Amino acid sequence: MNAKKRKLWQELVDAWNTVTPACHVYLAQEFATAYPKDFFGWIALADGLMNISAFESASKALIRARRLAPKEHLSWCYLKSGKLYREKGDHRRAERWYRKAVSSSESQESSVFLGACLAKQGRFSEALLIHGKAASFDPEKADEALFNLGLIHRAEANFVVALSYFEQAIAIDPEYADAKTARDDIHKLLKIRSSVVRNKRPSRGVRRA
Repeated sequence: MNAKKRKLWQELVDAWNTVTPACHVYLAQEFATAYPKDFFGWIALADGLMNISAFESASKALIRARRLAPKEHLSWCYLKSGKLYREKGDHRRAERWYRKAVSSSESQESSVFLGACLAKQGRFSEALLIHGKAASFDPEKADEALFNLGLIHRAEANFVVALSYFEQAIAIDPEYADAKTARDDIHKLLKIRSSVVRNKRPSRGVRRA
């Protein structure tokens, strides 16, 4: 990668990471125009377009990316294609792309996305299996898979189990804000539930002779 290309790519990555969508899309368009055979540029453009709900244009960029991507990077293209349909609310199509990603290169990341997609469809039993497998890939980076396991158990009212998973996720990433919020919510619920149970217990009356 020459200096000019490297500079433009770094500017694009910075915009991508700081969630500045207008800059992201503009720089990605510049990169894809200047280096049309580099599939990374088309992936970056597609992701930026999805973030502003320009789905038709994002789909076209993803088609270009899949045509250009070497085999070892196709899984990334499939994940972004899954994201496209997830953002559109078409979870069935999203699932198909996530399954292609897992088949192409099974990883913690691809499994987490597939598990989350299944959970969105209410298919909790399948999602639990996928997230459980995702967590086993690399236990030191399993925070997202563990968090998602907690969310599923919370949805099924298995609150103590959910709490355990949220705490495991936080142990891996102490700054995991969503997991901390979910953990605190469960703690509060358990206190409320305990108080309600105590208040429902019948009081013992004084027995008179």
